[in-house]
Amino acid sequence: MERPLVRLLVVVCCLVAAGWLAVDYAAHADDRGTYPSDRALTDDFDSYHGEQVFLWLDVTRVTDDGLVGTFGPDDRAVVVTGVDPGTDVRPNDQVQVYGAARPDHRIAAERVVVSHGENRTYMFAASALAALWALGFLLLYWRPDLGRGVLTPRNDGGDRP
Repeated sequence: MERPLVRLLVVVCCLVAAGWLAVDYAAHADDRGTYPSDRALTDDFDSYHGEQVFLWLDVTRVTDDGLVGTFGPDDRAVVVTGVDPGTDVRPNDQVQVYGAARPDHRIAAERVVVSHGENRTYMFAASALAALWALGFLLLYWRPDLGRGVLTPRNDGGDRP
């Protein structure tokens, strides 16, 4: 397959198909969920009274009986009660909350899992360093051949494996 136009057409078709599938999946994701979606809870939280919900919340403040967090596209506030007092949760953390919806934008939590902000920062920094390390090793043994649009092995006569 030495024809660059054919190669370009195949790549474009693959990208269009992947984009189409991603958009279709996102459009129907709310219909397939086990729990009400963020959008559904944002539109009418009180209609889900007594139902099980699962949300990711951004914690805005911690209270004596739980926490207050925001969710959804409009950053709706919700009060989470029943949080274990030993849970180390701080403002700006993200938490997964599983529990029952209650009136007045409350959730009676059955389980709360905390994702601390510094853990996410560490994760992104470690991932970026790993990507740079992998790119460095790729370029150590291979070089880009821009004329042909491929990577070719380096033939420097060294005794690298």
